[in-house]
Amino acid sequence: MELGSVLHFLEDKTILVTGATGFLAKIFVEKILRCQSNVKKLYLLLRATDIESATHRLHHEIVGKELFRLLKEKLGTKFNSFVSDKLSVVPGDISKQDLDLKDSILMDHICNQTDIIVNIAATTNFDERYDVALGINTFGVKHVLNFAKKCTKLKVLLHVSTAYVCGERGGVVVEDPQEMGVSLNGVAGLDIDMEMKLVQQKLNQLREQGASEHHIKLAMKELGIQRANMYGWPNTYVFTKAMGEMLIQTSKENTPVVIVRPTIITSTYREPFPGWVEGVRTIDSLIVAYGKGKLSCFLADLKAVFDVIPADMVVNAMIVAMVGHGNEGDSNSDDNFIYHVGSSVSNPVRYQNLHDYSFKYFTAKPWINKEGKPIRVGKVTMLSSMASFHRYMFIRYLLPLKGLELVNEASCKYFQETYHQLHRKIHGVMRLAELYKPYVFFNGVFDNMNTEKLLRAAREGRAEMDLFFFDPKIIDWEEYFMKIHFPGISNSRGEDIEGSTQHKKVFEKKLFKMQKDKWGEKFSSFLADKVVAVAGDVSLHNFGIKDQILIEEMLDAIDIIVHTAGTTTLDERFDVAMDTNTMGAYNAINFAKMCHRIEVFLHVSTAYVCGEAKGLIPEESFRMGQTLKSSLELDISLEKQLIEEKLSELQEQNANQETITSIMKEFGATRANLYGWPNTYTFTKAMGEMLVMSMKGNIPLIITRPTAVIGTHSEPFPGWIEGTSRHGNKLNDHSAVGSF
Repeated sequence: MELGSVLHFLEDKTILVTGATGFLAKIFVEKILRCQSNVKKLYLLLRATDIESATHRLHHEIVGKELFRLLKEKLGTKFNSFVSDKLSVVPGDISKQDLDLKDSILMDHICNQTDIIVNIAATTNFDERYDVALGINTFGVKHVLNFAKKCTKLKVLLHVSTAYVCGERGGVVVEDPQEMGVSLNGVAGLDIDMEMKLVQQKLNQLREQGASEHHIKLAMKELGIQRANMYGWPNTYVFTKAMGEMLIQTSKENTPVVIVRPTIITSTYREPFPGWVEGVRTIDSLIVAYGKGKLSCFLADLKAVFDVIPADMVVNAMIVAMVGHGNEGDSNSDDNFIYHVGSSVSNPVRYQNLHDYSFKYFTAKPWINKEGKPIRVGKVTMLSSMASFHRYMFIRYLLPLKGLELVNEASCKYFQETYHQLHRKIHGVMRLAELYKPYVFFNGVFDNMNTEKLLRAAREGRAEMDLFFFDPKIIDWEEYFMKIHFPGISNSRGEDIEGSTQHKKVFEKKLFKMQKDKWGEKFSSFLADKVVAVAGDVSLHNFGIKDQILIEEMLDAIDIIVHTAGTTTLDERFDVAMDTNTMGAYNAINFAKMCHRIEVFLHVSTAYVCGEAKGLIPEESFRMGQTLKSSLELDISLEKQLIEEKLSELQEQNANQETITSIMKEFGATRANLYGWPNTYTFTKAMGEMLVMSMKGNIPLIITRPTAVIGTHSEPFPGWIEGTSRHGNKLNDHSAVGSF
């Protein structure tokens, strides 16, 4: 293997990155941009309907993150132009042929320019829907590989898998490829194409039976677990990742391929700064629960190795492996194209250590609850087997639940809601325990012979190992957890910080004075019990919520959605108003359709969607494409496309933000006037109504259209108002009074 300067190799290279909004992919993109500014181009494949939504995701989910802080500080005012020059978003989907690239000219250009493909796209939910996981983790890999074969300049395809494709196998797990059709338990008959046919047959059967989307989802999840268990894998995630590797092994032919298998990925060790993490990752959910005083027991074999590796080390190993196999003259031997990136052999840490570090940290630095008081933690009950866990759950939770069930029946279901809530929570905990079982009781270690060879080759080849370090032996685990990782997940979880900040701002308002007077000292605890602040963005799918567990809880619990989010500035930037008022409505109704017990969706619009119509305005809904000028039809997708084209044009001209804002405001007014609306606000609200009406399905929908909203008449007291009303270029402020 030839390994020289990593920075020299990356210079003038074009890289295609899939799954670019993911945790690991973001760190990879930031690292490349920060360390080698002379990289030619990074194409970022994002799941999006069009270039406009892909660009929105780029700015909100990638470069807008705190992760890029150092790069922003380094480049200053040149950051935006640098990003525009180096990053190109590509709307696509690896679960489809040709990555779902609809622009043939763009596809040819990427194929002719790409030197490196880094496939990080994956769904990592252990119990993902089988159709979804198979489409992304298995056939997605096949589609990326087929695309790579079309790339005329390709030096290497790097595929990120997981070390746990080994299943629950103990002992030393070697860096061997997954052989096509070979199961972990010796059961014959594993056929990947047949698995997809089985999925299609099941979906067709469910739809013929008129099954709801909720029941289809549950059936697909159950099917995935069943098929995985049948062949020896513990869950759908690792099963579909293993099949993805099988497809690479049998179909790669002469394509230079590298497979990187990380273990459990944790927050950054050093770069771009220590402790950066996004969302709650794997075992972190247990750590957070313990710190918040919600964990009464700890389920794990305390003697077992807890194989973790910081995210920046994984990215560095990826880059060095990419360089090693991408250099001309490398044979890409089948003996060394798979790399375990973990710590269990080189520098093991055990679950006992994790337990001790957690107690020590949260005792010294307790989590602060919503009332501003420290949460005291203690030693939890240690459960070293599933049998002990089931006994514990039976005695402490299931027996009382059974008692509540009997009382509920005897009292004519008076406690029905309480019973169902407890039932869901208890069985949710037991489901999570089953999902995590393969990892908390894993008794294997991951051989890293190939990774050690790569490390030696990098040192001998004088690669910049101060920049691209990935040797876990340098980590002092106690220092890492106590000074880096725990503070990272405690203090840098943007979702919690933003959510609690907004929570505080809302309930400090004078509007809540009567509630404060009513509840007195119990007001904070009342809020803590009744209100959950969720940081999100209506312009994004699933409101941009990253915590899958939180999403599932919301989908299971929500009865009513009241959608009041909006920008009410009459001459708002067209891109901003489209994202919030139009696509925000689209995302909200789609979220409602996934809620298991939704009873009603209330959408707040404005009476002035009528434009400047005169006379008596009827309460009639808009049909899709309807305009206020009968001679014209409206295409919302076209409006989004025009926005993106205009933004791209302005960026190519290196226009500053003031110019972009001015032009996008003018553009919105022009498009609104074209179709008969007087301003961007009412135009985008009308389009939002169209989407809600066309997408509602069987959901009971209410659209309220207030006129000009003024101060309160009597409740909670007369005259309360906030912000401006029909002043300052706003007809109303949604954050103040809820709607216009």
